[in-house]
Amino acid sequence: MPKDGKQSISKAASVLSASIMNYDSPETAVEEKAEKERIGLMFREITLTVQKKKWFGLKDDDEVVHILKGVNGYALPGQLTAIMGGSGAGKTSLLNVISQRVFTGKFSGEVSLLKEGGVVPVQDNSLKDIAGYVVQEDYLFPSLTVKETLGYYADLRLPHEKRERREKKLQKVIHEMRLGHVVDTKIGNEFIRGISGGEKRRVSIAIQMLTSPSILFLDEPTSGLDSTNAHHLVHTLLRLARKGRTIICTVHQPRSDIFKLFDQVMLLCRGEVAYFGKAREMVDHFELMGHICPLDSNPADFASKNSFLTF
Repeated sequence: MPKDGKQSISKAASVLSASIMNYDSPETAVEEKAEKERIGLMFREITLTVQKKKWFGLKDDDEVVHILKGVNGYALPGQLTAIMGGSGAGKTSLLNVISQRVFTGKFSGEVSLLKEGGVVPVQDNSLKDIAGYVVQEDYLFPSLTVKETLGYYADLRLPHEKRERREKKLQKVIHEMRLGHVVDTKIGNEFIRGISGGEKRRVSIAIQMLTSPSILFLDEPTSGLDSTNAHHLVHTLLRLARKGRTIICTVHQPRSDIFKLFDQVMLLCRGEVAYFGKAREMVDHFELMGHICPLDSNPADFASKNSFLTF
């Protein structure tokens, strides 16, 4: 597979069709197959620029800063795709563009949905009903229990569904996110004893899972978690992806055991793609370029460091 993502993008639709038609996970329930369509995402020539304001009359013209520079890629259902890179590489900016959450700057490019019927361009707000987005921080009410939190969100996000169906979905999400043991525990904060940081992140993901999204975006889901909780969380995301969802997350520099859980990796450097392809093939790609990864080195750290040498 080409590593710059440019030649492989044109083949993404045919790859997806084979993936959808042949994919069949033993973990996938019949009910879930019926309620959720498998949808992939493709993005081409994504460019994002912002104007850097000059103060005190030092310059008449505002300086244009290029955040993303012609980024190409795709994510398929059943796979966990990670967007990696150092600070300022453009990870969150790319995630916000392809998820229709860009609030500042000027962007261009094409974002499309990959379905069995073909490629469908994304229109304004067309992702709202099929995608979920988990922000980096956990904005939860500390005085509510886990079940109360999810129950209130279920009432707000699923107002037209019968209460029995909402309750069934709630129990299903609690089971999927492994929250059964803390369901009656308060969220908590520095003043109220509550659940752990990893469990709070699971609650934030569970809120988005209530609507059974086909595509799930996550911004730095392992940020602030210890190594054990971070590994368990990414393993949960992989399990959710294997049920037919398209899951895309940003991650700074994951541990080697977490890196091995990713199916696809996009490595960004200064807004450009340094690598895009299978996670297990990334080290071989850099070795072909003359950068040998030491046996005791973390592949993610090694790739991030050498991407700066390449670009």
